[in-house]
Amino acid sequence: MTETTTVAIAGAGPAGLSLGLCLARNGIPSIVFERRSGPSTHPRAHYLNTRTMELFRAWGIAAAVQAEAYPAENLPFDQLVAIGGLSADELARISPASVTSCAQDRVEGALLAALAEHPRCELRWASTVTGFDDREDRVTVTVDGPAGESTVDARWLVAADGAASPVREQLGIEMIGDHDLGSLINVYIEGRLTPVGDVPPLAQMTAVGAIISMDGDRRFCFHHPYDPADVLPASFDEARCRALVCEAAAVPPDHAFEVVSIRPWTMTAHVAERLVEGNVFLVGDAAHAFPPTGGFGMNSGIQDAHNLAWKLAAVLEGQAGPELLPSYASERQPVAFLNTAQSLRNANRGVDGANPSPEAARIDALATRSVRSAVADAVTDDERMFLEMREHAGAIGQDLGFAYDASPVIVDDHRPRPDVRIADYVPNACPGARAPHLAVRATETDSRVSSLLDLFDHRFTLLVGSHGASWRAAAARLSSTLGLDIEVDVVAVGPGLDLEPAPPTEDESFERVYGITPSGAVLVRPDGHVSYRAESLPADPGEALARALAHSLGHRPTT
Repeated sequence: MTETTTVAIAGAGPAGLSLGLCLARNGIPSIVFERRSGPSTHPRAHYLNTRTMELFRAWGIAAAVQAEAYPAENLPFDQLVAIGGLSADELARISPASVTSCAQDRVEGALLAALAEHPRCELRWASTVTGFDDREDRVTVTVDGPAGESTVDARWLVAADGAASPVREQLGIEMIGDHDLGSLINVYIEGRLTPVGDVPPLAQMTAVGAIISMDGDRRFCFHHPYDPADVLPASFDEARCRALVCEAAAVPPDHAFEVVSIRPWTMTAHVAERLVEGNVFLVGDAAHAFPPTGGFGMNSGIQDAHNLAWKLAAVLEGQAGPELLPSYASERQPVAFLNTAQSLRNANRGVDGANPSPEAARIDALATRSVRSAVADAVTDDERMFLEMREHAGAIGQDLGFAYDASPVIVDDHRPRPDVRIADYVPNACPGARAPHLAVRATETDSRVSSLLDLFDHRFTLLVGSHGASWRAAAARLSSTLGLDIEVDVVAVGPGLDLEPAPPTEDESFERVYGITPSGAVLVRPDGHVSYRAESLPADPGEALARALAHSLGHRPTT
């Protein structure tokens, strides 16, 4: 018999698990098929940027991830302050979350634990998606599992099946960029490399490779570059890898540690030419793969899933128009090219032994222009060096400042966009940008401090100022105006209103941060990105809001 589900997900890496969790939190059933027989034990990636940690905070898994992470107090980011980076206090003013270094297998563990609480998402190990038939309104997915071959009828199929994605291969989708920028051996070891009580550095660059501490204690990944024209990957057996690790860590050959696993990999820098094909979507490494320089890979995949999930929910709820699902590609692909371009810039500055990229200019041309590198603006060699360091290790502008500036479901307000640079985030509520964080409290006597980001999860939210009564009345009429079963949460922000800044300051007032007057409004999507902004009250706020929401849901404008 053919089973049915709403979303079939190929792959249980960070992107696939995040999608399953986001869908479950929206009440949407899914099945995740993973070819491995169980959870991964190889750490792989480890860097979680601020935006990803904001999402984990919203999903309730941030604490679990941080409990398995490298000690936050030992992260080396304070070193960036001396060359112009933001201090911890300054970073806290732009986000309630912070950069975390947690091994990918532990991240997946936190996602799996959260999924276990959501019965709408079923995970099937030792099950490989071997093919599919995409029809007009369904996808029949063929799965090779423990009991043999079976079929699953799904509304959509999402490929989160890695860089070699068989689903993408069946679709015939090519990758734009560089497919071989260098080969490396990744060795996962367990054991102490530093004296008991000493926290090892997060990263050690040596003549034979890089050692990354995964937990600040006993778990490490060692990356060793090699030339496959001269050396076969199979020659890196346990004895050879042990010798390389000992040389890199400057420990004697008989030092006690275990080589747990050895994996060769090829550094690539490419993005799929299409992220959507019919009822099939690509997320994570199936959609893009970057050099590790910058740590964008795992973060990009998790954020792909977050972007896609609410759009699928809007379709199922009968709210979406024909432009909404295609906007997944319009929004996420330029960001993927941005992350690829910056990863290449970092790698080509002599990091990780990467080969020069012949496709770098083409990749950069396809990237979103909402964030830019400022290295070319440097006047002195020292200034250039410091900017390169900050753009590599402290890319807060790229992390929080990217905007979906070419999206068909974003309402342009035709106001100048701020000059957001990779290493310098400018809080702004331009349409397409992540809505800025603002610490708020519910009443003047409420000592609990939260963030405006906490409002953006399952529904659209309309933020208004002190003169927002007309907007509130317009929002109450939206369902009848649009003929859609939809609710928009209206929240007035300011002294004595629904939420007020905590503590209130003139420089960080809601209107100033969001770029509106007390009569203006900002419409924020469930994924926390601004879709519409009115600087002040229009002549007919009801019509303006209805048109903006319809546009944001993918309905083509009417004349």
